[in-house]
Amino acid sequence: MQEPKNRDEALRTIVGQTLPKLQQVINEAGIDGAEAKLCVEDNYPYIISKSHQYGRHFALDAGIETSWIGYPGHPEGAQIPTATIRNLTLGENFRRRGIGSRIVRIWEKTLSEHGITSFTASKISNEDAVKFWKKQGYQIPDEEAWKQIPYWMYKTIEKTI
Repeated sequence: MQEPKNRDEALRTIVGQTLPKLQQVINEAGIDGAEAKLCVEDNYPYIISKSHQYGRHFALDAGIETSWIGYPGHPEGAQIPTATIRNLTLGENFRRRGIGSRIVRIWEKTLSEHGITSFTASKISNEDAVKFWKKQGYQIPDEEAWKQIPYWMYKTIEKTI
């Protein structure tokens, strides 16, 4: 395997290592069609589903940011890699079957093996979503941060050895 040329390429490689694991969960759940096909974006360290914004049964948009302003415990302006899931949507027929939880666990486990310990979820737009993310161990930031960047939650996990 060739060494990455820069930080973004290195992050794309890490994100790419999660893709087959996530694709397996989606396939095993019986989600099919174009919206179920995952790919790594060409220029950014993100995994997206083909219909990551408007999928009827499934949508995923997840990647690694190099800084997150307002993330609890990060010094102002810190360039700390933060894994974020910007959109995780499952259609009614695929909810409450553990699919979303498996996706989140695989995402966190794979990235934490590469030293990423800060995780966020965004575009949390309803109470069911808040409950789902709390069940995954995510927290709502303090009220002031919530006002600045609404609809996001965070989690910090221990580094794996």
